[in-house]
Amino acid sequence: MRGKMEVTLSPKVRNLFTSILLTLLSAFLTSMAMPGFLTDIFIWFSLAFLFKALDDQRILGKVLLSYLFGNIFLAITFFWQLPTLVEELPSVTNNFSSWVGLIAFILEVTIIGAPLYALFGLLYAVLKKFFEGNKLHYALFTASLYTIIEYLRGLGPLGFTGGRLSDALYKETGLLQITSFTGTLGLVFLIVFVNALIYKLHSEKQQNSFLKTIAIIGVFYILNSLIFTFLVPIEGNEKSQKPFKIMALQTNVSQEEKYFNDFNKLADRLLALADSAKESNEKVDLYVFPEAAFIIDVEDVPTLKKKIEDFVDNLKIPMLVGYPVIGEKKYNQVRLVKPGEGFTGEFYAKIKLTPFAEILPFPKIFGHFSFLKLIDYYNPGPEFHVFELKKRKFSVEICFESFFPHISRKLVKNGAKFLIVVTNDGWFKQKTALIQHFSESIFRAVENRRYVLQISNTGITGLIDPYGRIIKSLPIKKECFSVFEVYENREVTFYNKYGDWFVILTLMILIFIPCIRRWISR
Repeated sequence: MRGKMEVTLSPKVRNLFTSILLTLLSAFLTSMAMPGFLTDIFIWFSLAFLFKALDDQRILGKVLLSYLFGNIFLAITFFWQLPTLVEELPSVTNNFSSWVGLIAFILEVTIIGAPLYALFGLLYAVLKKFFEGNKLHYALFTASLYTIIEYLRGLGPLGFTGGRLSDALYKETGLLQITSFTGTLGLVFLIVFVNALIYKLHSEKQQNSFLKTIAIIGVFYILNSLIFTFLVPIEGNEKSQKPFKIMALQTNVSQEEKYFNDFNKLADRLLALADSAKESNEKVDLYVFPEAAFIIDVEDVPTLKKKIEDFVDNLKIPMLVGYPVIGEKKYNQVRLVKPGEGFTGEFYAKIKLTPFAEILPFPKIFGHFSFLKLIDYYNPGPEFHVFELKKRKFSVEICFESFFPHISRKLVKNGAKFLIVVTNDGWFKQKTALIQHFSESIFRAVENRRYVLQISNTGITGLIDPYGRIIKSLPIKKECFSVFEVYENREVTFYNKYGDWFVILTLMILIFIPCIRRWISR
């Protein structure tokens, strides 16, 4: 009789295998809480699995597991970039093949995105001993450390704030109000703090820990409802003023049409859409096209320039048109066209350029990635410009600038009373990408207490009020237009005035709690 062969794993290997599974589960659940996926409920406990995995390993294990978490979380959250890199960009630009796009996506996640998560694991391993023995101190430590890492993720030429834990709460209008005081970092801190407390409840095997977990999470949803009910006004004071009416033109032009079709045919199509909007007999103050309505410098093509100017003269309403400027300085910009004046000298050029697509960071290191360039490499815009029409002051952000709080904050500090985000999201076929991009404008609206109108090529085009409520939006991937009534708001929030002050508070927590504990223990 042949005996059964049994494979037994050593406790160390079994422990490592369990930690890897917990890390993968944590990354999956966290990504499923992000905009466009399943539910934000996961965000309150998904990291508890990661903390359990980290505490079961030594320093190297903590670093590698945190790095693994970052890779899986970012790869799932931004999966929509993969078809753009392997399908859309290769077919439109013809600069590289699909497999090169796949490699670019892998490197973006593993080399650019995930290393800061490994830094979290390293610092967690080194500093945790100074906060052990007290659940509150541990939760404050973990939340502070993670918040600092999230802050660092947004810095530098390769920085990106997408995938912040706070993104999961974009629909929770009550809790969103915290960002007018702390920015999104305050929400990140709160989320990690709750996760750490829940982890400690279970790791210490306290009685009724499951019920306590439900109670903790329930408290924050009750708090969300209370803030929304009692602190968010049904209608702001700004409604007493006359609205500034903007005709948003969602063009729904494919990238192939932009790059391969005759620009005169494209101009005819775009102006026909604007003409249809005109025939609606809506009285408006401004027409706005999305980012890069044209991919050529309009002012270098006299016939095209005249066609647009003649249309605006006949329209008798100013228009914002997006197109690149290719001259001594190269800009991705939107320019104001006025009746009787034509193309004016008033424009806003994108300041926070997209790495590799619009600017090549660290050319000596990343020079081989120049194939990802779209139209051209640009110069950052010269100023945070504020437009003024009919005594209404407003500013424009272009594309992914809405991911960066400091851009909108600076524009508002310069005098903008409402914001317009113009974007070309036609590169992205997945609705998840459109939702994630639009959700950023919700945070910018609350942080600065400003109306934010996003106008996109393929969607999402919509208006958000200063409290983060979506007033109106257009159907995605459809050529359409609509008038949006925007109001000025002059309120100055604590966040707008002082910026990311909250990260200093988290640094103080990391410094002072160990000092106080040591002083008390003497």
